[in-house]
Amino acid sequence: RRQPRSTLFPYTTLFRSRSRLAASGNIFKNIKYKLQADFSDEVDTLRDAYVDFNYTPVAVVRAGQFKVPFGYEQVTSSTTIDFIERSVPGNFIATTSRDIGVMLFGSVLDKRISYYLGAFNGTGENKTNDNDSLTFIGRLLFSPFANNKDSVLNRLTFGGSFSGGDREVHDSSRITLASRNKISNSVSLNGQRTRAAAEARYFNGPFSVKGEYYYQREERNDISGVDFEDMISQGFYGVATYVLTGEKKYNGANIVPNHNFNPSTGEWGAFELAARYSYFDLDKASGSDPVVADENVSPNTIQGVTLGLNWYFNRNLKLMADYAFYDFDRQDTLSQPSIGGSTNQLSARLQIKF
Repeated sequence: RRQPRSTLFPYTTLFRSRSRLAASGNIFKNIKYKLQADFSDEVDTLRDAYVDFNYTPVAVVRAGQFKVPFGYEQVTSSTTIDFIERSVPGNFIATTSRDIGVMLFGSVLDKRISYYLGAFNGTGENKTNDNDSLTFIGRLLFSPFANNKDSVLNRLTFGGSFSGGDREVHDSSRITLASRNKISNSVSLNGQRTRAAAEARYFNGPFSVKGEYYYQREERNDISGVDFEDMISQGFYGVATYVLTGEKKYNGANIVPNHNFNPSTGEWGAFELAARYSYFDLDKASGSDPVVADENVSPNTIQGVTLGLNWYFNRNLKLMADYAFYDFDRQDTLSQPSIGGSTNQLSARLQIKF
C-alpha cells in the first residue's frame, strides 16, 4: 500500500508517508505468519515478522516482532485510523508500537473478554535488548453485550493496558506534529518506565465514538552522575465520526461504499466526517517550576482540535483531508519557538491498497 501526503506547517510539502509491502499466510493449518516491510524511509525497515500458533482461540501464542498490546490507537492499523495522524498523547506515550517478544492472547466467555499478555525487549522495532530486564505489557478488554444482537450496546468495548520495564540510558521520544515537525527536545532517561492506559469505544450504524487516557512515568537515574526527577507525561483524546452516506462503520476497518465511485452513473462513493479533541501534558514529577537547565525538560501542555473528511472511492482507494489546531501553554519550551503559541495544520493523504 502507498500513502503519499501533503502538509502545511507552516510551509507546504509533499512526501510519501508510507509505502509498505506485506505477505501473510499459513505454514500449516494452525500456524500463521506475517512479514511486512516499509520502503518509505531512506533505509528500508522491517515492520512485522512474526508467527502465530493458533490451536485454540482461548490461547494463541505469537512470537517475533509485532505491535505490542498497549492502548487502542497504536494497535489500530494506519490504513484504518480516522485521521491522517494519531493523537499527540498516543504518539508520545505509546510510541513504542512494535517490539521483539512473545505474547499470549485470546478471548473467553463468547468473546466478551479479550486478553493480551506479552514480554518484550522494550527497546522498539529491530533492536536488541539493552539490559537483562524485559518489558511486560498486558491489555484487558470487555465487550459485555457482544452476543446480544438486539442490544443497542452490542458494539461497546472498554478496557485498559499496563506496561512496566527497565531501560538503560536512552533518549526520550520527541513530540512530533505532521509526522516530521518535532517541537520538543529529547530527554535522557535511565531506569523504570511505567505506562497505563484506559480505553473505550462504541459503534452504532454509521456513528462511532472512542477515547483513551494515557499515563507514563519514566525514571532519570544516574544521568551523567546525577539523579533527576522522574518525567511524567499524560493525556487523553476523544473522537466522534459519522458516515454521511449511511454505510455501517466497523472497528478496525475502512468504510465499504454502498456504491463505488462512478461519475458516469452519478455514484460518488462514501463520505465520513470526523472530529477529535486531544490534551497532552509533559512535566517533571514535582512540576515545571523551576526548570533546571541540566535537566533539559521541555514542560508543556498541548491542546488540539482536529476535523477530518474521509472520501472512500471504493474499498481500496481513500482520500483524507484534515485540519488541526494546536495550542501550546508554553511557547518558550518549544524546540521551534518561532511556531508561536499555537499553530494550524492542513494535511491530505491519498491511500491506495493493492
